[in-house]
Amino acid sequence: MQIQGSVVLITGAARGLGRCFAETLLGRGAKVCLTDIDAEAGAETVAELQAQHGSDNAMFFKCDVTKDDDFNGAWDAAVEQFGPVTLLVNNAGLGNEQNWQLTLNVNIGGCTRGTLLALERMGVNKGGAGGS
Repeated sequence: MQIQGSVVLITGAARGLGRCFAETLLGRGAKVCLTDIDAEAGAETVAELQAQHGSDNAMFFKCDVTKDDDFNGAWDAAVEQFGPVTLLVNNAGLGNEQNWQLTLNVNIGGCTRGTLLALERMGVNKGGAGGS
């Protein structure tokens, strides 16, 4: 897969693995839309990444992966700023045994929601250009 010039949407990207994925992909020439439910951490992270990799290469969009409208909005914002998304990193997740329903909704529902959205938006059979 060609990373240079790719447009990437990463969920759960304000910190942790999502942030590491963003840093690595930016370092290889991708344009990255970081998404996270934590808007404050996301804004801090994207500001740091923009300072390192250029303001035209990274953006942040607040997204709750349990909500279709949020996921669609994030995808639309990435396309508007960078062009067609070619890579989705379905990274958002949590471990909360106190609220197992939320855990399932984020970890399974969010991943499924993202995968279905990617198939809809990137699928060659749906008029998309393909992607990963």
